[in-house]
Amino acid sequence: YDHMQAHYRIPADQIVMISTHRGYLSDRRGVDYAARTVKKNADANDRIVIYTTGHGKPTPGENSTSLVLYGGALISDRDFAKAFLDNSAAQVTYIGDQCYSGGFADAMTAGPREVLALSASDSSNTTYCMSFITPYLAAFADPNNDTNNDGTVSEREAFEPARAQHLRARGVKEGNAQIRQSGPNAPKRLPPAS
Repeated sequence: YDHMQAHYRIPADQIVMISTHRGYLSDRRGVDYAARTVKKNADANDRIVIYTTGHGKPTPGENSTSLVLYGGALISDRDFAKAFLDNSAAQVTYIGDQCYSGGFADAMTAGPREVLALSASDSSNTTYCMSFITPYLAAFADPNNDTNNDGTVSEREAFEPARAQHLRARGVKEGNAQIRQSGPNAPKRLPPAS
Protein backbone atom coordinates (compact mmCIF):
# COMPACT_ATOMS: atom_id res chain seq x y z
CA TYR A 1 0.00 0.00 0.00
CA ASP A 2 2.68 2.46 1.04
CA HIS A 3 4.83 1.45 -1.95
CA MET A 4 1.93 2.02 -4.36
CA GLN A 5 1.36 5.49 -2.97
CA ALA A 6 5.00 6.55 -2.63
CA HIS A 7 6.65 4.97 -5.66
CA TYR A 8 3.82 4.86 -8.17
CA ARG A 9 1.98 7.91 -6.79
CA ILE A 10 -1.37 6.13 -6.82
CA PRO A 11 -3.83 8.27 -4.86
CA ALA A 12 -5.22 6.68 -1.71
CA ASP A 13 -8.79 7.01 -3.04
CA GLN A 14 -7.85 4.70 -5.92
CA ILE A 15 -6.61 1.90 -3.66
CA VAL A 16 -9.06 -0.55 -2.12
CA MET A 17 -7.32 -2.40 0.66
CA ILE A 18 -8.42 -5.08 3.06
CA SER A 19 -5.91 -5.81 5.77
CA THR A 20 -5.94 -6.72 9.43
CA HIS A 21 -2.90 -4.44 9.79
CA ARG A 22 -4.72 -1.28 8.76
CA GLY A 23 -8.07 -1.82 10.41
CA TYR A 24 -9.83 -3.24 7.35
CA LEU A 25 -10.93 -6.76 8.14
CA SER A 26 -9.74 -9.24 5.58
CA ASP A 27 -12.78 -11.46 5.94
CA ARG A 28 -15.28 -12.44 3.25
CA ARG A 29 -17.22 -9.20 3.76
CA GLY A 30 -14.03 -7.24 3.12
CA VAL A 31 -13.28 -9.21 -0.04
CA ASP A 32 -16.85 -8.73 -1.28
CA TYR A 33 -16.65 -5.00 -0.48
CA ALA A 34 -13.40 -4.66 -2.43
CA ALA A 35 -14.83 -6.52 -5.44
CA ARG A 36 -18.01 -4.41 -5.40
CA THR A 37 -15.96 -1.21 -5.13
CA VAL A 38 -13.84 -2.18 -8.12
CA LYS A 39 -16.94 -3.12 -10.11
CA LYS A 40 -18.63 0.18 -9.25
CA ASN A 41 -15.64 2.41 -9.99
CA ALA A 42 -13.60 0.73 -12.76
CA ASP A 43 -14.42 1.55 -16.35
CA ALA A 44 -13.02 0.75 -19.79
CA ASN A 45 -10.25 3.32 -19.33
CA ASP A 46 -8.93 1.73 -16.15
CA ARG A 47 -6.33 -0.81 -15.25
CA ILE A 48 -6.76 -2.67 -11.99
CA VAL A 49 -4.02 -4.42 -10.06
CA ILE A 50 -5.05 -7.05 -7.54
CA TYR A 51 -2.46 -8.19 -5.03
CA THR A 52 -2.94 -10.99 -2.51
CA THR A 53 -0.67 -12.22 0.25
CA GLY A 54 -1.14 -14.12 3.47
CA HIS A 55 -1.77 -17.80 3.90
CA GLY A 56 -2.78 -19.96 0.95
CA LYS A 57 -3.66 -23.63 1.07
CA PRO A 58 -5.28 -26.39 -0.97
CA THR A 59 -9.07 -26.21 -0.74
CA PRO A 60 -10.32 -29.23 1.24
CA GLY A 61 -12.28 -31.64 -0.96
CA GLU A 62 -11.79 -29.60 -4.14
CA ASN A 63 -9.27 -29.37 -6.94
CA SER A 64 -8.49 -25.73 -6.14
CA THR A 65 -6.58 -23.50 -3.78
CA SER A 66 -7.82 -21.01 -1.21
CA LEU A 67 -6.71 -17.87 0.56
CA VAL A 68 -7.21 -18.01 4.32
CA LEU A 69 -9.18 -14.95 5.39
CA TYR A 70 -9.47 -13.29 8.79
CA GLY A 71 -11.05 -15.67 11.29
CA GLY A 72 -10.02 -18.76 9.31
CA ALA A 73 -12.64 -18.56 6.56
CA LEU A 74 -11.51 -19.52 3.05
CA ILE A 75 -12.11 -18.05 -0.38
CA SER A 76 -11.34 -20.38 -3.26
CA ASP A 77 -9.37 -19.32 -6.30
CA ARG A 78 -12.48 -19.70 -8.49
CA ASP A 79 -14.72 -17.61 -6.20
CA PHE A 80 -12.02 -14.95 -5.98
CA ALA A 81 -11.63 -14.79 -9.76
CA LYS A 82 -15.39 -14.65 -10.27
CA ALA A 83 -15.68 -11.74 -7.82
CA PHE A 84 -12.77 -9.68 -9.15
CA LEU A 85 -13.22 -10.24 -12.88
CA ASP A 86 -16.79 -8.92 -12.85
CA ASN A 87 -15.92 -5.32 -13.79
CA SER A 88 -15.40 -3.10 -16.84
CA ALA A 89 -11.68 -2.37 -16.45
CA ALA A 90 -9.70 -2.55 -19.68
CA GLN A 91 -6.75 -4.33 -18.06
CA VAL A 92 -6.47 -6.63 -15.07
CA THR A 93 -3.20 -7.65 -13.42
CA TYR A 94 -3.18 -10.19 -10.60
CA ILE A 95 -0.14 -10.68 -8.34
CA GLY A 96 -0.30 -13.57 -5.88
CA ASP A 97 2.33 -13.75 -3.15
CA GLN A 98 0.85 -16.47 -0.94
CA CYS A 99 1.50 -20.21 -0.87
CA TYR A 100 -0.31 -22.05 -3.68
CA SER A 101 -0.90 -18.69 -5.45
CA GLY A 102 -0.54 -20.39 -8.83
CA GLY A 103 -4.09 -21.69 -8.36
CA PHE A 104 -5.29 -18.08 -8.20
CA ALA A 105 -3.23 -17.20 -11.31
CA ASP A 106 -4.78 -20.18 -13.11
CA ALA A 107 -8.32 -19.16 -12.09
CA MET A 108 -7.78 -15.51 -13.03
CA THR A 109 -6.59 -16.51 -16.52
CA ALA A 110 -9.08 -19.33 -17.14
CA GLY A 111 -11.62 -17.25 -19.06
CA PRO A 112 -11.60 -15.16 -22.22
CA ARG A 113 -10.82 -11.92 -20.38
CA GLU A 114 -7.37 -10.39 -20.88
CA VAL A 115 -5.54 -10.88 -17.58
CA LEU A 116 -1.87 -10.86 -16.69
CA ALA A 117 -1.29 -13.03 -13.63
CA LEU A 118 1.94 -13.49 -11.69
CA SER A 119 2.37 -15.84 -8.77
CA ALA A 120 5.11 -16.57 -6.28
CA SER A 121 4.40 -20.31 -6.53
CA ASP A 122 2.40 -22.77 -8.55
CA SER A 123 -0.82 -24.35 -7.30
CA SER A 124 1.00 -27.22 -5.57
CA ASN A 125 3.74 -25.52 -3.57
CA THR A 126 4.46 -23.19 -0.70
CA THR A 127 6.53 -20.02 -0.88
CA TYR A 128 7.99 -17.30 1.29
CA CYS A 129 5.71 -14.29 1.23
CA MET A 130 7.38 -11.03 0.29
CA SER A 131 10.46 -12.73 -1.22
CA PHE A 132 8.79 -12.33 -4.62
CA ILE A 133 6.69 -9.16 -4.44
CA THR A 134 9.34 -6.90 -2.92
CA PRO A 135 11.92 -7.49 -5.69
CA TYR A 136 9.14 -7.49 -8.29
CA LEU A 137 8.00 -4.00 -7.34
CA ALA A 138 11.60 -2.78 -7.03
CA ALA A 139 12.41 -4.12 -10.52
CA PHE A 140 10.18 -1.47 -12.09
CA ALA A 141 12.49 1.28 -10.80
CA ASP A 142 15.66 -0.24 -12.29
CA PRO A 143 16.20 0.98 -15.88
CA ASN A 144 18.51 -2.00 -16.50
CA ASN A 145 15.40 -4.21 -16.50
CA ASP A 146 14.06 -2.40 -19.60
CA THR A 147 15.38 -5.14 -21.88
CA ASN A 148 13.53 -3.98 -24.99
CA ASN A 149 14.75 -0.40 -24.48
CA ASP A 150 11.33 1.21 -24.87
CA GLY A 151 11.78 3.46 -21.82
CA THR A 152 9.47 1.45 -19.54
CA VAL A 153 9.95 -1.66 -17.44
CA SER A 154 6.99 -3.92 -18.23
CA GLU A 155 5.46 -6.60 -16.00
CA ARG A 156 7.29 -9.24 -18.02
CA GLU A 157 10.63 -7.44 -17.75
CA ALA A 158 10.21 -7.01 -13.97
CA PHE A 159 9.24 -10.67 -13.52
CA GLU A 160 12.54 -12.35 -14.35
CA PRO A 161 14.82 -10.41 -11.94
CA ALA A 162 12.18 -10.80 -9.21
CA ARG A 163 11.95 -14.53 -9.88
CA ALA A 164 15.74 -14.87 -9.69
CA GLN A 165 15.91 -12.98 -6.39
CA HIS A 166 12.98 -15.02 -5.05
CA LEU A 167 14.88 -18.23 -5.81
CA ARG A 168 18.04 -16.92 -4.12
CA ALA A 169 16.01 -15.98 -1.03
CA ARG A 170 14.61 -19.50 -0.89
CA GLY A 171 18.08 -21.01 -1.42
CA VAL A 172 17.05 -23.04 -4.47
CA LYS A 173 18.12 -23.13 -8.12
CA GLU A 174 14.73 -23.96 -9.55
CA GLY A 175 11.42 -22.56 -8.54
CA ASN A 176 7.81 -22.26 -9.34
CA ALA A 177 7.12 -18.54 -9.64
CA GLN A 178 4.89 -18.18 -12.69
CA ILE A 179 3.59 -15.66 -15.17
CA ARG A 180 0.39 -16.26 -17.14
CA GLN A 181 -1.63 -14.30 -19.62
CA SER A 182 -5.11 -14.82 -21.00
CA GLY A 183 -7.32 -13.16 -23.53
CA PRO A 184 -8.39 -13.49 -27.13
CA ASN A 185 -4.94 -12.70 -28.53
CA ALA A 186 -2.76 -14.19 -25.82
CA PRO A 187 -1.42 -17.69 -25.32
CA LYS A 188 -3.07 -19.68 -22.53
CA ARG A 189 0.28 -20.20 -20.83
CA LEU A 190 3.53 -18.46 -21.46
CA PRO A 191 6.74 -20.45 -21.74
CA PRO A 192 8.41 -21.04 -18.39
CA ALA A 193 10.91 -18.37 -17.39
CA SER A 194 14.44 -19.52 -18.11
